[in-house]
Amino acid sequence: MSKIVKPVNYTCQCGSVILNKTHNMNVHNKSLKHINYYNKLYEGVLPTFQAEPTVQAEPTVQALPTVAVEAELKSIMPLPIVEPTVQAEPQAEPTVAKAKNINTIRVAESRARKRAEMGDIAFKKMMADRRKGERERAKNKGVQPTPVVVESEKDKLIARLEQIKLNSTYQVKTKSILDFINTIARIYRAVTGDEWDYINFEIFRDTESVINAVNSMLKKSTAERPMASTIRHRLVSLRSILERVGGFEDELVVYFKSLQGVSDELKQVSSENMLTNSEKKNWMEWSDIVKFEDPSWSDEHRLIHGLYTLIPPRRLDYGYLKFIPNTSIEVVLKLLDTNLNYIVTDKDIPSYIVLNKYKTDYKYGQYIIDLNKPDNLPLFNYSKLKNLIAIVVKDLKFNDSVFKSASFGITLNNVFKLTGKSIGCNILRHSFVSGFLNDKTFVDVSDGDLERVSSCMANSNLMFLNYRRRDAV
Repeated sequence: MSKIVKPVNYTCQCGSVILNKTHNMNVHNKSLKHINYYNKLYEGVLPTFQAEPTVQAEPTVQALPTVAVEAELKSIMPLPIVEPTVQAEPQAEPTVAKAKNINTIRVAESRARKRAEMGDIAFKKMMADRRKGERERAKNKGVQPTPVVVESEKDKLIARLEQIKLNSTYQVKTKSILDFINTIARIYRAVTGDEWDYINFEIFRDTESVINAVNSMLKKSTAERPMASTIRHRLVSLRSILERVGGFEDELVVYFKSLQGVSDELKQVSSENMLTNSEKKNWMEWSDIVKFEDPSWSDEHRLIHGLYTLIPPRRLDYGYLKFIPNTSIEVVLKLLDTNLNYIVTDKDIPSYIVLNKYKTDYKYGQYIIDLNKPDNLPLFNYSKLKNLIAIVVKDLKFNDSVFKSASFGITLNNVFKLTGKSIGCNILRHSFVSGFLNDKTFVDVSDGDLERVSSCMANSNLMFLNYRRRDAV
């Protein structure tokens, strides 16, 4: 058997002899002689490999790579790979060297094809993910397994409930289950005075005590008496969780009856299209909202104001926005994460807002705001919105979050802080629709107008009409 011996020195293809150590090779790779040698290689001239005198010479290997392949060669070639010398078979070395260079060209050509097919941004992302995976595997090699984290009873309950699908066409989101569980934990505390262990549901068989607590608990956010909508949410939480737990059929009849009464009350109030007490306290006319400006605004604040006034206002969808520079919309739609929202530029000009994640995405699916459309004032002022976006994203990198705040809802409130009112997406949406419908007679509002604007707000036509407040003018 041949003995494998690692040579002390390595002879580079540029002719230099280097000590066969990584540090020495890295230093050599930056030397002028080595760089000039590979510059000639990129121009299309590959070195010839002479065979041993006793063996018929191999033909010279030459190639004329394209510009795209040259770019890939630059990322592959700079660091030479040192192969150990096989003492018993020295004649094999030229063949190995030749094969290495041929394979290098093939890899470069393959990468160039993939780059052309995927686009530059997507290809770079793929390569970055591949390198990250390799680093993680190298880092974790030989590392002891991560200790198992013991799940809390709350986590176990959430994991169990989210697997139960009550409706064949719609599965409740984990976020909603968490909200329901937190709500009935507060109900448990109000009834018993103790913290819930997320195991014992027996207290919810006492329907009288539970309903009294539901109707009397102060609102967590404002410490005010609960409105009908808050009571309804508490009853919906009870119904949703207890249906999944099972064994509460008789109690659910009582809770459903109470829920139906509150829902009828809300429907009656809603059908009158009148301002609620909370809305009266914080109401602003749409024209005043559009004109409002705070001298202390940052560029982000100005953009947020624009997103809610230069086009029909949506909910808190823009809090999930990521930045994708200079990428075709086809690549964004095909390759990027469909659980995120994006601002996409083309030649550094904001072109699209792609919304995948929002409250009613399960019903309306992906929604794309095309910023290249002509303005249709006063409803759609795309040109001004593009200018505001360009200012905010100019220093962002690929996949950066557009807005840095952990709570986009609070940031939106802060935009209107100077008004002294609590202005959120609810007031903005009600004010916009009231201004839109009250400024026109219903004769002037076509079905097409309703469809276009309600679609922008991720609502049905009926819900759009329901947002109107008749006493707001």
